[in-house]
Amino acid sequence: MKAKSLFMCMMLAMPLGFTACSNDTEEVLEPEVQNTVKGTDTRDVDDRPYYWYDGHKEYLSYVENTSFIVFYEKDKESLYNSLSELGIDCSSIEDQGYNTRMHFIEDGPAVNYGEGCRWIKLDVAYQTLENKLPDAISITPLFTNEFNTPFALCNVFYISYGGSMEALTEIIKDYNVEIMGKMEVLNIYFIWCTKDSEGSPLDIANKIYESGKVSWTEPTFHGLGRSAIDI
Repeated sequence: MKAKSLFMCMMLAMPLGFTACSNDTEEVLEPEVQNTVKGTDTRDVDDRPYYWYDGHKEYLSYVENTSFIVFYEKDKESLYNSLSELGIDCSSIEDQGYNTRMHFIEDGPAVNYGEGCRWIKLDVAYQTLENKLPDAISITPLFTNEFNTPFALCNVFYISYGGSMEALTEIIKDYNVEIMGKMEVLNIYFIWCTKDSEGSPLDIANKIYESGKVSWTEPTFHGLGRSAIDI
């Protein structure tokens, strides 16, 4: 998988299979950016999931009957009870750390949302669990890339945007997501999603990029090691 820069790969200090990044090298757009779609794609229409890379779509494939669930440690017992009520055996499930140690120069309203998070992988279709786990923060699918490497979609994604946090809030207002904070390098904002957001983190990242209002967006993928989003 292509990566935006060595910085972005080093910044994700976790055992990722890879991180899907854009290598868009154009200057950071100002808040008054044009409203045209910035990404262009010359490939045939394809219904597969995708992310944007250098102005075109990189396609992914779903891993059937799998789910990646993020939750707060304090809600673990209640979450497992909900899974048991769905007939899922929780005795062999092993939860792992989901740390969001991000160093922001400007904090957003969701700056502390990642504290005390855990994750589990289940061999259950994520569609089956939607709207049935009230204590889950997010429920997302697993994917494979062109090398058939399996990885999970995390609920945090990045936006590179040269405007203020207030201006970005206006751009993201329709997606029911929140800003965790901003890092100075590459004008990166971190966006927190939940199962109640208007679409998956991948879908929302794509739509915001396609609006032409930001320089690039980047979903976060996790290679299912022992921790995720540990920055």
